[in-house]
Amino acid sequence: MRKKIMILFMSICLSFSFVSFANANVRTDVTMTNNMKVDDHTRQRVFDELLEGKISNEVDTIKVALEQYQERLARRSLRIGNKDSQIDDSFSITQTVGSEQNEQGELIEEVVTTNLLVLDENNNIARTSSFNTSGNGYLSEYSIAASMSVSVTRNTSNLTVRFNSFRTRLTYGSPMTAGSLEQTSWYQKDILGATNDKTQTFAYPQAGKDYVYIPNNLEMISYQNYGERVCRSIINCGSRSMLLGYTFRPSLAFPDGEWVTQYY
Repeated sequence: MRKKIMILFMSICLSFSFVSFANANVRTDVTMTNNMKVDDHTRQRVFDELLEGKISNEVDTIKVALEQYQERLARRSLRIGNKDSQIDDSFSITQTVGSEQNEQGELIEEVVTTNLLVLDENNNIARTSSFNTSGNGYLSEYSIAASMSVSVTRNTSNLTVRFNSFRTRLTYGSPMTAGSLEQTSWYQKDILGATNDKTQTFAYPQAGKDYVYIPNNLEMISYQNYGERVCRSIINCGSRSMLLGYTFRPSLAFPDGEWVTQYY
């Protein structure tokens, strides 16, 4: 019997690096077969739905995440020329929703990036780098247990970044219920150390409800000289926890920020 896909949608507009994940040796041999390819209409629908904080078709959403992983592989090869270097192999989907030049002629981009916690039929975390792309039937055995979408403003001219907000949504598709949801973030302006922004915790978060996090510090932070922005969301479900996070820092390997996903 196909496993019913449960969605735990977490729209988070920030960065996360609290948890380090060793992904330097991930596989890079995932290929998109013809039945895994995404047409323009489907891709745009997935983009639009993620901005609204919903997912109507889990298989299509996973396909778009796999497609963007392939794009990151191609960019990594061109940028670094080293196929063994680090790459973000989370199921993440990033879209630029606006851009403009300010009065100084600097380019300002508005970006929304979404991460999915994908579990296999044995409730083990799945990675894009080792995902079986044999067909849609096999995709139905996976579930999207959590998702985290981040709204980011970045100035690519002077290398500054701001996290505007993030929202976390839970959708229960199984007997699993969450005992608590914790949202937090911090930032670092230089090598001297990080500053915690704030933490908010919700007991027994409801399904289908947006839990919105707006940081206290909304200034543009330089991500040069050890500066960074970080955010995370932790969902505790009985004896297990889901943790998703996004970090924006100066990094050749992760020029668009790095996602980290864990289920432990």
